[in-house]
Amino acid sequence: MGRQDYGGGVHMTRDQIVAKWNGMTPRERNAWVAEVVMGWRRVSRPGGGGGYIGWENADGRIVAIESDCTMSTGPQDWFRPSQDVRSAWTVFEHMNKTHWISIMRIAETSNVTGNYVAECGGNSAGSNSASEAICLAAIIAKLTDTV
Repeated sequence: MGRQDYGGGVHMTRDQIVAKWNGMTPRERNAWVAEVVMGWRRVSRPGGGGGYIGWENADGRIVAIESDCTMSTGPQDWFRPSQDVRSAWTVFEHMNKTHWISIMRIAETSNVTGNYVAECGGNSAGSNSASEAICLAAIIAKLTDTV
């Protein structure tokens, strides 16, 4: 079979993924992880105070919040995996169902970029935060897998 088209793109190399990641804002990174890794779809819902933007799973259920103008949710409901280790752990557990994944803290003197390295399905990524390392390794695994 061919490569799957993720989020309007085509199969990408590791270098292309890293370059795109490095050029994104945290909000763009979070959206990319939600769409590519988690398989969620961004939805906007009206409501008092301005409504909210959330993430819907394949069953049509809202599973996380991106932003909320109603002030009825707290940070625990938001999906910001590149910035929040609680959300990144959701990515870790999701990927662990289909790919072997690990995270480790490395010495500052290592030749790997960053203080944390995540490995997912044989693809590694380094960052100065565990959250970013997990997300980047998961994106690399998803976009370089043969489907």
